[in-house]
Amino acid sequence: MLIDDLAEYDGKSVVVLEAIAKRYEDDPGAVSRAVALAASADGHTAAGATWLLRSWLRGGASIDSHDVVSLGHRLREMTDPWARLHVCQTVGLLDIGPDVAVEFYDFLLEAASAPRPFLRAWGTDGLVRLASAHPQYAEAAERALERAVADEAASVRARARQILAE
Repeated sequence: MLIDDLAEYDGKSVVVLEAIAKRYEDDPGAVSRAVALAASADGHTAAGATWLLRSWLRGGASIDSHDVVSLGHRLREMTDPWARLHVCQTVGLLDIGPDVAVEFYDFLLEAASAPRPFLRAWGTDGLVRLASAHPQYAEAAERALERAVADEAASVRARARQILAE
C-alpha cells in the first residue's frame, strides 16, 4: 500500500520517492491515494504524498475533478511546509472548479506571504495560475506578483520574473 511505502521516506531521500513513483506510475488509483494522504498529520507522509502527486501530474498522469475537490478540502489541514510547497507547484496542472476555488485561493494567498521564500514564490505562481481560470482573484494575484518582484529573496524575484515572462 502507498501509505506503507511512504513509511520508508525519511523526509530527505528523493531516491525513495522516485522508487515509489515508479512502482505506482501505472496504478490508476495512486493519484487518489496520494490526495488522501496529502494532509497527513505525519509531515513525512504528507510531503511524500504531495511530492508523488506533483511528480505523477508532471509526468502526464490525470487527476479527476473529485480528487481536485478532495485536495481542495484538505488544504486547511495541510501544515507541512514541503507538502504545501508541492501543492503550490501543482496548481498549474489542476483544473480547479468553482466549487473549491476559494479553498485554493485562501491557501495560495497565505502561501504567497509565508516566511519561507520558496513557498512565497510558488504561492504567488499558484495565485497567478488560479486567477487565469478564476478572474475574481486577478487583483489579489497582481498584488502578490508586485510583492514578489520586490521581495528580498532572490528565489522569489526569479519566480516572479518567470511568471511575467510567460
